[in-house]
Amino acid sequence: MGFIIVIVLAFTGCVPADFTGMENLSAHTESRIVHQDQTPQICAAIEDAGYIMPYGETLGWYTFDIVQTYWILEGTDGPVLEIPRGNPRLYIMVDWNVPANMNMLPDAVSQETVDMLAEEPKNICRIVQDEAQKSGIGPVDVRIRLWDLWVGFELEYGAGPYLNSTSDCDQLVGAYIAKSVGLNPQGRTEGQCPSLYTPY
Repeated sequence: MGFIIVIVLAFTGCVPADFTGMENLSAHTESRIVHQDQTPQICAAIEDAGYIMPYGETLGWYTFDIVQTYWILEGTDGPVLEIPRGNPRLYIMVDWNVPANMNMLPDAVSQETVDMLAEEPKNICRIVQDEAQKSGIGPVDVRIRLWDLWVGFELEYGAGPYLNSTSDCDQLVGAYIAKSVGLNPQGRTEGQCPSLYTPY
């Protein structure tokens, strides 16, 4: 662990004059919600462009929050150094009509359809990057789900074979990941973003 800590300190230019007490230091990662003041503007820009996002009791696990992971260097008296690890991240879910062949369940959505719809996540990604730049946040890595809330088809978009979060919008590729139960959206809630209420 001490070797890793020295590397981190050297990389950031924070190497102390001597290493007395280094044996009492530990390193770990921690993720936190950040940029809460700017998040509503990003959310509104996405919905203003026609990409309506859901919320509700059944989606209690999902929040439209920007998350940043930090390397934390901690001593006996608490944290002594925090370093951002990569870009902040934002997971986005959008209600979207997904063309499908119901006679081909469970693989009712072809990869051709997934690829055809990829322009929508790419556009959402560009909106996020533009708004984040205006707000002084900088690049935000995104992963995006197109979810047909009525029928239940779910498409996920990210970078590479594991669909990782990315700020390079042109690198977004997708996969058909699930056919879930429909969530029966009940309409939009004025003054809230995400705005599409899905009670069950």
